[in-house]
Amino acid sequence: SEDSEDSEDKDSEDDDDDDDLIGEVPYAADTIGGFDVDTFTGTVFQGGWKMYECEAIFSSDRPIHDEAAWLLMRGAYVGIVGPDNSSIGRTASRGDGFSVKVRAEMAPGKGRGDFAAEPIPATALVWSSDQSAFFTDGPSYRRFLASIPKDMACDVIQWAYVANLGKGGRPVICADLDGGSYMNSSWEDGVENNLGFNCERVKTLGLKDSCFHYLFALRDIEEGEEMLVNYGDFADPDGWSLFGM
Repeated sequence: SEDSEDSEDKDSEDDDDDDDLIGEVPYAADTIGGFDVDTFTGTVFQGGWKMYECEAIFSSDRPIHDEAAWLLMRGAYVGIVGPDNSSIGRTASRGDGFSVKVRAEMAPGKGRGDFAAEPIPATALVWSSDQSAFFTDGPSYRRFLASIPKDMACDVIQWAYVANLGKGGRPVICADLDGGSYMNSSWEDGVENNLGFNCERVKTLGLKDSCFHYLFALRDIEEGEEMLVNYGDFADPDGWSLFGM
């Protein structure tokens, strides 16, 4: 039929556009450019976790990072991928993605966590990905880890995830370079998450990015309550293999 022919033509065009992505590990090649420093091989935990001696680093409580630490990581990210490819702006900037008052502190039995520092009404915008670093290939992510202090690299390895947030829904490695990284998953508590996506609210508020860049309160959240997400809503645990990790 005419529809099927049009579809075949479109698929052919798409295939031409995606020639650089064909293969078992389509994002393992360096698409940013520059020397490929292969700082570790194998999976993230078998490679980077072991290489940076993260087990020893996490044997004691990790600190709540101050603004200087976040700026260091953001500056390193922009330096690795370049201003034109940066998802956090052309230069490292202060601030975080939170739209409400939040307190980062130790969560019993879980390490660091984010807690509401004020009552948060249902449907309120809580966090956006303004300071989230997106990597489109494995080598640039590995170079970033190698460019920051070892203990911070271990933090990033623990926090980073693969999600389909890239152009055209392509997978990217995401590292939230602000206090949003401290948000724990509701899985660990066996309860419902109180933060999540709300595409209708994104449209209503006229926000520029897709709904997967914003977290909203799913119900009223009391002051002092830990803010919990569902990692399964956005993280693809099998996605690392696409990046050769």
